[in-house]
This record gives sequence, structure tokens and C-alpha cells, in this order.
Amino acid sequence: MSNTQQTVRYTHDILAAYYAVASKWFVDNICMQVTGYYLLTRPPKPLRLSSSQFVVDLAEDQLVYIAGENVAPSRRRA
Repeated sequence: MSNTQQTVRYTHDILAAYYAVASKWFVDNICMQVTGYYLLTRPPKPLRLSSSQFVVDLAEDQLVYIAGENVAPSRRRA
């Protein structure tokens, strides 16, 4: 294999690796922006996650369901 062919393959491998990383980063970034806007900050906040009153109004069993830990680790500590 000549130096030119080796350089072409090396450059191709670098660009392929960069594309894989950049495309995953791009998709993650878009997903975070869409989630942040549509679920948390747009005017009719569908999840009402940014409201402290929503958390205060939850029943204890609802809080445990949302934010509680698994039963197994809790039993091991007891």
C-alpha cells in the first residue's frame, strides 16, 4: 500500500469516528432541547415539573413512587 492510500484510509477512519461522535452528540443535544422546551418551559407546562406546588400537593405514596428507592437496597440497610 502506498503512502497516499494509507493517508487516505487514515483520514477516512478519522472522519468516520468524528461523524459517529458528532452525530450522537447532535441527536442528544436536540433531544435535550426538545424535552426541555416541550415538557418544562413552554407556557402550558405539561409535566408541571418546575412547580414546587405540584410536589407539595402529592400524596406520600405518590412521592415514594416517583422518587423512592427500590425495596431491596432499603431492606439491606434495615
